[in-house]
Amino acid sequence: MSNQNFIEHSLYLQGYPFAPTELPYIESILTTIRHSQISLQAFPDLHAVSPITIFDKEVICCQNFSK
Repeated sequence: MSNQNFIEHSLYLQGYPFAPTELPYIESILTTIRHSQISLQAFPDLHAVSPITIFDKEVICCQNFSK
């Protein structure tokens, strides 16, 4: 069974209305979610520590914002 047939069948069984033209977009979203889950399995503590951002005081204070 192809992905689009599986998606169409799953949506039908759950009673969700959809247009056949939406199937490629739904498939794309589900693929993106799957790739994200795979990345989190490879790096489970990826977001455990917040990154530190250091700003250069001179760059922030001395920029000319008027044009």
